[in-house]
Amino acid sequence: MVTFIACEIVTGSRLTEILGTHPVRFRLFVVLEGKIDIVKINGASKTLIVTLGKGEFFGEMAVIDGSSRSASAIAAAPNTRVMRINHARFVYLVSQQPAFALMI
Repeated sequence: MVTFIACEIVTGSRLTEILGTHPVRFRLFVVLEGKIDIVKINGASKTLIVTLGKGEFFGEMAVIDGSSRSASAIAAAPNTRVMRINHARFVYLVSQQPAFALMI
């Protein structure tokens, strides 16, 4: 059985706005296409932690426990697209699909 959840696909300028410098809380993001750099910004200095590609995700701790993010996400390739899953959708997915919970 497949459960379909309405999730928002984000790309282009909207992606830049969402991943900007403001805190993104209670959201899980899955990379659908392109690349996302996870970076630590300290003043003018930026340290690359990891580059994520298709099928990888970030923001899982924020959606689980509401913590503020510890790093920033930056679209690192043209045409990068992510799926944004809010807390309510995440809780539903976990309750309906235990394999999803284990993956996270």
